[in-house]
Amino acid sequence: MKTFQTLALFCMVLVLALFCTQIGFAQQPGPAGAAGPGAGAQSGGGPAAWPTGTPPQPPPMDVSAYTRKWLDLAYADKSEKEKLDIYLPAEGNGPYPVIVYIHGGGWGVSDKRSQEIEPVLKNGLKHGYAVVSVNYRFSQEALFPAQILDVKAAIRWLRANGAKYQLSTQKIGVWGSSAGGQLAALMGTSNGVSQFDDASLGNANQPSRVQAALDVSGPINFLTMDDELIVEGFSGFAPHNDAAGPESKYVGGAVQTVPDKVKAANAETYISKESAPELIEYGLVDNSVAYMQATSLAEKLLAAIGRDKVGIVLFPQGGHGGGDAFEGDGNMKKIFAFFDRYLR
Repeated sequence: MKTFQTLALFCMVLVLALFCTQIGFAQQPGPAGAAGPGAGAQSGGGPAAWPTGTPPQPPPMDVSAYTRKWLDLAYADKSEKEKLDIYLPAEGNGPYPVIVYIHGGGWGVSDKRSQEIEPVLKNGLKHGYAVVSVNYRFSQEALFPAQILDVKAAIRWLRANGAKYQLSTQKIGVWGSSAGGQLAALMGTSNGVSQFDDASLGNANQPSRVQAALDVSGPINFLTMDDELIVEGFSGFAPHNDAAGPESKYVGGAVQTVPDKVKAANAETYISKESAPELIEYGLVDNSVAYMQATSLAEKLLAAIGRDKVGIVLFPQGGHGGGDAFEGDGNMKKIFAFFDRYLR
């Protein structure tokens, strides 16, 4: 273990030094101020216990104030979960560029209409985007890759039906947090990967590629999560290697015992020159997903698609998504500068 920690720490310092000189879009810390691992996170750091129990169910959001919307549209027919909501800006005419939001919840709880979507809706509509929030099959119903198959099916449905809902079918980005961040990262890297397009879910003649992806606090390489948290100075966190953890439930076995399945779920596996531009945002005091997951993903993307298409923001006081660091005005400016660059 000490050998791994020493090597990992060296790699972390090397990677961060690389970012400071090579990533041009958003390598600066977020607006939350200075702090290091172990300091109090604005959003609570991360879950202390739920990876080996039942994830908390986020409260629902009241969307009645949004007048231009369509709710519970089925994009496939294998599961009741395969539905999406569409929201349009209050003014103007389409076609609108589209941000598809993928909710978190350990691939096992939450909903497309949970309070998690509030900052996405508020800011996305204000900036002139259509916002689409998707549900997908949970791991209790179907193991990976069902979840990414569903999200890609939703993208194909949007392209097939976009004109009816004033949506641009050429400008679609994805945004996800936590488990949704993992799926957003995978959506971005797997452009052109046919194994995740399930024709039985419909609209097989439509492409599922996206033009931009935002990954917030998404787990990427499940095999290294626990060791990286130790290297970053955390203790007492819920172990991801546990067979009852969300990553293990997602792939169908304790992650260390099914490395091939873990590799298949790892967004880094599919990085190519076809991968979409990605903005990657993590907190330095997240005791659930190490920020080394972010730096590894960004380094590999940078090598494949170039410095101008990769952005990384590490919030000194950011926890596991949410809170002022991620949802404040300063970061929203970064996020929509990124989306505007690729979806306008």
